[in-house]
Amino acid sequence: MYKIQGPLGGFRMYRGMFQENDFEGTGFGTLPFVTQPVGVTQRPYDFGVGLPLEWMQRDGNVKAVYKHDHGGHFAAYRSPNSLVDDIYRWFGDRELSGTSVFY
Repeated sequence: MYKIQGPLGGFRMYRGMFQENDFEGTGFGTLPFVTQPVGVTQRPYDFGVGLPLEWMQRDGNVKAVYKHDHGGHFAAYRSPNSLVDDIYRWFGDRELSGTSVFY
């Protein structure tokens, strides 16, 4: 999506968080617990890199974490090939990703 509209569309949320000092000030409300299986890709120079799996599981049903030694917050823009590899690994494992219900 960054290639289509560029990264500027996602900046509104960050602007609201920094100016109003909380996520609720962005107009998105509070974040609910994510019950469906979740895969996380972590890269250096990104927010929350190195968080323990137990902490990530407080907000969602995190099943897999893919760690990288390169890239940053805008992985789709800075390291798209490794992000695509993560997506293929995640959805390629139907049991882990929860997509086996579709087959």
